[in-house]
Amino acid sequence: MRRSSSRAVFVLSIAFGSSLVARDADAQDAGAKAESRSKVVAHVGDRVITLGEVQDRIDAVPRFQLALFGKTPAEIRKRFVEEVVIRDVVYVEAAKKKGIERNPHESAALRKAEAESTVRNIEKGLPPVTKEEVLAFYEAHRADYEGKERVNLRRIVCRSREEAESVLAEAKKAGTEKKFVELAEAHSVDDSTRLRGGNLGFVAIDGSSEPKIEPAVLKAVSEVEDGEFVSKPIEVGKNFAVVWRRGHVPAQTRKFEDLEPQLRGLVAEQRRLRVVRERTEELRSKWLTEEHPEYLDSLELPIFDAGLAVRNVARAAVAAARSASRLDFPVPVPSTLSSTTTSTVKTGSRVPPSIEVVR
Repeated sequence: MRRSSSRAVFVLSIAFGSSLVARDADAQDAGAKAESRSKVVAHVGDRVITLGEVQDRIDAVPRFQLALFGKTPAEIRKRFVEEVVIRDVVYVEAAKKKGIERNPHESAALRKAEAESTVRNIEKGLPPVTKEEVLAFYEAHRADYEGKERVNLRRIVCRSREEAESVLAEAKKAGTEKKFVELAEAHSVDDSTRLRGGNLGFVAIDGSSEPKIEPAVLKAVSEVEDGEFVSKPIEVGKNFAVVWRRGHVPAQTRKFEDLEPQLRGLVAEQRRLRVVRERTEELRSKWLTEEHPEYLDSLELPIFDAGLAVRNVARAAVAAARSASRLDFPVPVPSTLSSTTTSTVKTGSRVPPSIEVVR
């Protein structure tokens, strides 16, 4: 028994001694690291650039960007220090000597840079988004990723049932898109589709899409197959519509696995905005001591006609849509332009990168 007790004490002593050695080693490593970080890489005037500062700057740069500074680690380190760290400090010191902070515009730019740096530091501390968070977001917004069944429709709106029946007979007899377009241009009283050959484009069968389609029309087209005409004119208000179902797109649900990369970025961005907003409110409550919104009315603003801007952008968008060569579904024009005019945009057509706004 005594021998067993002695052996246990001996083992515990070794374990305790090992832990002390490990602690001493960790402390020595931390001390060595701190000493290394404090080493001076360069002096710029009174400004000291330390090895730790350079390391922090390097850690913030993506690997592929660091590779642009050279082919070897030594070349990358040297050029990064010379072309980034020292350059930035030189610029800052020169600005101080010139008193650039006393220039209102430059001072505002400096304050903006400091604010952006604070935001970046807040963002840097955010943990990565987990798969559970992404899945929870997907489940909460599943309806947004479920494509509804859509049907491609053409219609001709006539003033009377007799006229609509005659038009329907001619359209069915010909059975061609060319003939339907001719009939629409000659008979339709719906200005929004008449010049487009009666094309309504793809509309949700449940009536949720824009522009809104009469429930009677949707019900009727749900009872016929692709390529078929509704058997008789449909009453729409005071008029009667000849309707042709051209095709359809089935309902689709996008799987989580296909959306995960996209949703991960979205969840990360939403969390980033939330954390920055919360941190901003904390800083406001801590540092904002006085505010006078009653003085803001005296600030001068350039004359801006919001209605004009909307009209010009809409006009430019309509012009771009009309010039597209692959058009397949209607785009209603805002009422500021016209209550009846519409243009068309085709699936897959590319929006110009910029739109010139002209009065």
